[in-house]
Amino acid sequence: MKLLTVRVTVEGGVVQHVEVPKGVAVILADYDVDGTDSDDLKTDDNGDQFCESIWNHGE
Repeated sequence: MKLLTVRVTVEGGVVQHVEVPKGVAVILADYDVDGTDSDDLKTDDNGDQFCESIWNHGE
């Protein structure tokens, strides 16, 4: 079975680039939310707030 690779480039604590193979979605939960508009935040099962970003191959 061939493994798929997802490459995420982070610089200075910020995601700069994501390479996503076809058929794969990458979900990033960023818990560094100070100063983020509360409308953009989600809450996890522990009650912690985060901002979610999703990358895919454009399907």
